[in-house]
Amino acid sequence: MSHPDDHGRNDRPEEAGGTPEGRRRGRILIPLVILLVIAAIFAYILLVGLSNDDAAEDIGAPAPAPVVATAAG
Repeated sequence: MSHPDDHGRNDRPEEAGGTPEGRRRGRILIPLVILLVIAAIFAYILLVGLSNDDAAEDIGAPAPAPVVATAAG
C-alpha cells in the first residue's frame, strides 16, 4: 500500500494533473465534445424519422377507385 511519504524524487504529484492551461482547456473541450456528440445523435434520429414518414403514409386503407362517367347512348 502506498503512503504519501513514499514518493521518490522523480515523482511529482503536483504536476501529475497537467498544466493549468491544459486543465482549463479540458474543462471547456470535454463538455463541448459531449454536447456535440449528443446533438449529432439527436440530428441523425430526427433526420431518419423525417425520411421514414413517406413510407408510413403508404400503409393503411386502400384508396377508393375513381368513378368514370360513361355516356348513355
